[in-house]
Parts: sequence; C-alpha cells; structure tokens
Amino acid sequence: MLDYDGTLREIEPHPDLAIPTREIRELLRQLAALPRTDVHIVSGRRRRNLEQWLGLLPVHLCAEHGYLAREPGGEWRTLLDLDLGWMRPIERLLRRVAADVPGAHVERKACSVAWHYREAEPEYGSWRAHELLNDLGQHLAGAPAEILQGHRVIEVRARGVDKGVYVRHILPEGKEPTRFVMGLGDDRTDHDLLDALPQGSVAGHVGGLLPSTRANGGPRDHVHIAGPGEVRSLLRELAAAVLAAREARAAS
Repeated sequence: MLDYDGTLREIEPHPDLAIPTREIRELLRQLAALPRTDVHIVSGRRRRNLEQWLGLLPVHLCAEHGYLAREPGGEWRTLLDLDLGWMRPIERLLRRVAADVPGAHVERKACSVAWHYREAEPEYGSWRAHELLNDLGQHLAGAPAEILQGHRVIEVRARGVDKGVYVRHILPEGKEPTRFVMGLGDDRTDHDLLDALPQGSVAGHVGGLLPSTRANGGPRDHVHIAGPGEVRSLLRELAAAVLAAREARAAS
C-alpha cells in the first residue's frame, strides 16, 4: 500500500507536475506481476489524476484519502456517505485568500478542497497560511469537516474520511491477513494508513514522518526510508528478491 506524492514520487512545486515517470510505471507493473501480489496506490489525489496517470496499470487505486476506490480495470465507487454542505462556502474562502497570495491556488476534490502555496513567496505564504488556519477554525465550527496540513498545503476534508478507511475496507479488522503487508507514507495523512495496518505488517515512514502517537510501537514493524528515490530502490530490491526466491524453489 503506497502513498504517491512524497513517497513513490518526489513532490513538485505544482501538483500537476508530479506525473509518474517511466521508471515508476515500470516498477508498479513489475510489482503487480509478482505472484500473489496486490499493489495499492492510496493517495489524496483526485480520481482524475490517478485514472489518467495510473489507470492502465494492473494496480488498485484509492483517491481522496480513502473516499473513492477502484480495482484494476474496475469502476470507481465511494466508500462512505458524507455531508458536504460545508464545501461551497469553504471553497469561496480559500479562493479569496488564493487571489491575494501570488503563487497560491485552490484544488477542488469530491469531498475536500485544498489551498496550495508551494509556489508562493515562502515567508508571506506561511504567514497567510497561519491566518487561514485561524479563519477556517471559526468557519468550520460544528461542521462535519476537518483541517489537514501537508507540504505547504492546507486541505479541508469531510470528517470520517481517511486512508485507514481504505485499509480496513481491504483488510477488515479481526481478519488476519495470510500474506505479508507493507504500507509506505510520508505525511500526516499517511498516519491513518499506517496505523490501520494489521498485526505483522511493515509500516514505512518516508522522509521526516515519524510514527504517530497512536502507533506506540504497536503490532507493526516501523522502518524509516529517506525519500522517494530510496522507496523505489527498496521496491525494486523487494521484487528482485521475490523473483530470486521463486527461481531457487523451481530449481530445487
């Protein structure tokens, strides 16, 4: 189970620039071709991005932090019923702020809306982000929504949606997996994914991400990976080890 931005692919100044490279596409294809192996991309990205970039690969796709999902070649479906009445006024607020901050832009998704400021002047962008967080706290009082902070992005998401929802959908609680499970992620939204992994899994924390307080060691093995390049190297080595073991069994 792999996050995309910051985990499988390096973060870019503008989200639309983070197109998967040929290396990434081929790596995912190789992983999915391994015996008894399922590959899941669990991302905060819009369905449109994942479909356009990875839709032809034999991998499972999960968009918008667990709200939408599809099997390889299948139809997209929602995993939750949500109250989204708060979205329109929050989007208007974010667009007003973006208009005052050169380099900032707003991204509307199915169950969330995000204010990106990676391309804004660093000091001014950070100051306006702090102001925006205060304003959002007032506007969202009592609303079924929550505020997420990522890599120079503030996202307001429907409450109850997180990547752990998808993990529990694939691996229901109380049902122990019969195979090895590994999850990799690089920011706070990935804590939900990693914390939901079942007993015996490997939780990979990419970049500066540390285990959440909920994890507390838990039933998982926690490992740290420096960045997306190292993630791709790890996955290539994992694929090679599986194939080598298979060939060794066939020769014995």
